[in-house]
Order: sequence, then structure tokens, then C-alpha cells
Amino acid sequence: MSNHSLKIISSNPYYLTIAFVFFGFSLIEATWIIYIPHIFEKLNLSHGILGTALFFKAIGAFTAMPISAKLISKYGEGKITMFCLFSILIVGISPIVAPSFILLCVSLFVFGFLGGMLDIAMNAIVSYHEKNDEVKIMGSSHGFWSLGGMVGAGIGTIVGAQLDSPLIHITCLSALLFVLFIWCSKYFRSIKGDYSKDKTKLSFKSTAVLTAALIALIVMMSEGMIADWSSLYMKESLTDSFKYIGLGYAGFSMAMALGRFTSDGISVKIGSKKMITYGLIISIIGTILIISKMSYLVILGFFIVGLGLSSIIPEMFRIAANFKGIEPAKGMAVIAGTGYFGFLLGPVIFGGIAELTTLHISFITLGCMILLALVISKFLTSEHAAES
Repeated sequence: MSNHSLKIISSNPYYLTIAFVFFGFSLIEATWIIYIPHIFEKLNLSHGILGTALFFKAIGAFTAMPISAKLISKYGEGKITMFCLFSILIVGISPIVAPSFILLCVSLFVFGFLGGMLDIAMNAIVSYHEKNDEVKIMGSSHGFWSLGGMVGAGIGTIVGAQLDSPLIHITCLSALLFVLFIWCSKYFRSIKGDYSKDKTKLSFKSTAVLTAALIALIVMMSEGMIADWSSLYMKESLTDSFKYIGLGYAGFSMAMALGRFTSDGISVKIGSKKMITYGLIISIIGTILIISKMSYLVILGFFIVGLGLSSIIPEMFRIAANFKGIEPAKGMAVIAGTGYFGFLLGPVIFGGIAELTTLHISFITLGCMILLALVISKFLTSEHAAES
């Protein structure tokens, strides 16, 4: 059952191409991220100013949330996905070449806006297939996202070192993906869900919407925290950190990919709500190991947290697409917008806690936040969201 969704995806070009969209988008994201130090040095930015610029990306994604749902309802998931994909391939180059801090902020805002819209649209396509074909491929689709990040950061670093030109690197990658996306688009460009039925207005006063938003926010804050602070935590907390400094995040990333590729089969058996509950419990166990400050347990802890968190956002998208009385695109806009915002906000908040106390306290706080998400998840009942 663990490989069932991968078999489904590989056997159907409609599923395989949307999985490749997840992979390709993540590849572009990871590629420009490895050049953040280049941007930092070229524009002579301080850490605080760079953090401000990166936050514009989160603002852009959050701004896209209400607009995306309206555009998807009008034009369809397929056309919006196509538009955002090709736009991102062009805009993705702009942060690399931005000549000033102001233009860097503008380029990151636009990149975040298009990325947030694409996130909603491509998840809406997966939801469309799940509903119409009665398959479960959301987790594996997000697994391809994780795989794209690993390839972009890993192989991209090697390629970047050989080319020694960020502009050539990201331009060549964009050109290659442009050709591949043109071929892929024939399988999803005409997809449009049924938005003709009367729907209630999206409101954060809804228990289902508020619950989903808070869980997505906390989970993605946790992912962002681990992505940005895990290596420094290991350096500061472990006496033999030089041996293991990169293994914490490596283990976390590997577990995220493995968890997502296997989650669909498990979800078929136990359902989305139990997947979220169990995932949060596993993550809490992982954070307890992380704060132990014992090398092997810390590395194992990061792996376990990655395993626990891996399936939660895909399952949240699945639940949000089934909110009673709310269009799927609007429901998923909540998850994409608040999640993306949380991913970039998390490192800032936990960094501030570390500044006032220690990174160790920050990771204890992380465990408390995940525990809070577990409590909040109890409000995800069948009365508020359709069973999935």
C-alpha cells in the first residue's frame, strides 16, 4: 500500500505531469535559494535587511490567497497553473539580477505572489483528480515537491559551483523547464472544477477554516524553523557538532520525502484526521529527542519530526478541499496562504526567542507549538469538514 499512490501516478500521464509541476516548481525555488548568499554579498546586506527582503516573499504569497480563489473559479485550475508556471520561470531570475534592495523586495513580492497562487492552483488540480477519479495522490505529489527541493539544493550546488554564474545556471534551468512544462500542460491546462453550485462565503469565523489555518500556520512555522536553524542548533548544542552539523536537516528532509511518498496508502486506511493527529504526536516525540542534546538522539529526533510533519500539509489540503459549503479553491487558499506565511515567519519568531534566550529554548517552544496544534486538531470533526 505504501507505494500504491506512486504506481497510480506513474501509470497515468495526467497524474504524472501534475507531480512534475510540484517537482519543477520546487526545483526553481531551491535553485534561487542556494544563491541567497550571492545576493547577500552582491547587495552588501545585513542579516536583518536580508530577512526583511525575504519576508516580502511571504507577504506576496499571503496577498495571493483571496485573489487566487477568484481567478481559479473563473478561469480554472489548469489555466492558472499554466500562467503561474511560465511567469515564475521568468520572475524567478529577477532576485538574482536585482541591482538594489528595493528591487529585490519587489521581485520577491512578485515571486511570492505567483508562487502562492501556483501552490493553490496545482493543489486544486490534485484535488480535482482525487474527487473525480477516486484516487489518493496528494501526499505523493507533495513528495515530488520535497524531491525537487533535494535535487535543487544538492545537484544545484554542484552545478552552480562548476558554472560559477548564478544567472546562467537559473536561466538554463528555466529554459529547460519551460520546454518540459509546455509538453506537460496539455494534460492539465483544460482542467476546471465545478464552481457553479452555491457556496458560502469564506470566513475565518468558521471553526473548520480557523482550525485549518492555525494548524497550517504552526506546521509550516515548524518546517521553516528547522530549515533555517537546525544546523546552528547542532553547532551550538553538541560538543561534537562538526561531525554532524548537516545531518539534522538532511535527516529531516529525507524523512519528509519518505513520509509523503508513503502517506497516501496509510491515509486510505485511517483517514485524514487521524493522519494529522498521529503526525503531530510523532513530531512531539521527535522534538523531545532534539532537546536531549545527545548527538544520535538529536539526529534521530530531526528525522522523526520530519516523518511526523510530512503528511500533515497534504492532508490539510485534502480536508480544505472538502469543507462543507466552501469552494475547494478557497479552502486550499487558506492552507497555502497561511502555510507559506508561516514558513517564512517561523524562523523570524524562533530566531527572536533565541536572541532573548537560547536556541535550545526555541526548540522547546517549537515542541510546545506542535502540542498546541495537536490540541487544535481536535476541532477538525466531520461536522465541519467532509470526511476524506
